[in-house]
Amino acid sequence: MSSAKSRVVVSVVIAIFAGAAYLLGWSSFLSVKSIHIIDAPSAAAQQEVAGISGLQVGEKLARIESRVIQSNLLKIEWVDHSSIQRNWFNGSVDIRLWPRTPIATYQKKFIDAQGHIFTLPNATSSTLPAITAKAPAGVAVAISLLTTMPPDLLGQIRSIDVGSLTSATVLIQDSTLHRQVKVLWGDASEMALKIRVYQSLITLPENKKISLIDLVAPHAPIVK
Repeated sequence: MSSAKSRVVVSVVIAIFAGAAYLLGWSSFLSVKSIHIIDAPSAAAQQEVAGISGLQVGEKLARIESRVIQSNLLKIEWVDHSSIQRNWFNGSVDIRLWPRTPIATYQKKFIDAQGHIFTLPNATSSTLPAITAKAPAGVAVAISLLTTMPPDLLGQIRSIDVGSLTSATVLIQDSTLHRQVKVLWGDASEMALKIRVYQSLITLPENKKISLIDLVAPHAPIVK
């Protein structure tokens, strides 16, 4: 190839790269046209994510740093993880969220199965059990109890009070007895047996008026 042709080829290649760089980094052609926040639990949460993400319509798609945005979103207590997707054709950016799932309340906040404590904008806690504990280890005991309960019984639990690692007290709004029953649960051992014993005891005719069940020793339960 002659030197003249070589210079032409090099010039064309440089022009192509320069054009591509301009198109990606400076041209408004590949800019953010719309931002979609997906699976935010409320409008207030959606606004919080929009502010933390820092994304703006008109921003260059190529300049969006997805990892930085995801790292910033983790500063929001209720966000477990997220993903950022750019559509180069229509200029849309999707922020998909995976919120933490609360299983109870603790110290006027929510708590999930992993023990993360967080707030959730505009969320209601009226249907969740309340955990009280004197130490973090007690919270772990309460979580262990909640994550082991069958769904039908879990939905009836109103509170779990853990005085020590072996003295959890569960307050249940029992659907069979149509009233609250205090259950001295002890620790998280022999959970399957304790659940079976509880479910058997509340169905016995002679236990229609009970208000307390002691399951600390499930092989020898006490009712009052």
